Amino acid sequence: MNAPMYSDRTRKSRDKAAFGKAAWFSVVVVVAAGITLITSVMWMGQCSISLDVDEALCGRHGTPMIALASPAVLLIGGIVAFAQTYRSWKRQDSWWIWQGAGWFLLLLMVVNLMFAGRMMTTLSLIHI
Repeated sequence: MNAPMYSDRTRKSRDKAAFGKAAWFSVVVVVAAGITLITSVMWMGQCSISLDVDEALCGRHGTPMIALASPAVLLIGGIVAFAQTYRSWKRQDSWWIWQGAGWFLLLLMVVNLMFAGRMMTTLSLIHI
């Protein structure tokens, strides 16, 4: 009854390759979202310090757009990971690895949305 987890060596190597691809994709998306978040925070800091900055990007409509850029990167990454989950499932490959990557990216998006909400409310109080 106690069968080994992997009875097929090719499946084990496929799972390692799928994990490597999913992990690499997740790292790239998280780094891109981090760069976007740092850029947004720096831009928002300029909006609160100087009144000479562009009104289109620091005004009422530009502030949410800048603050939601980083969560949007994570959302797009999560959707792409779930699309890859479906493609892997259709090929009868290791789909659960990509599903885990998708849920991880969506979880980070929710956490990042909390920072974005904080940035939007802080700046709306400054501009009033």
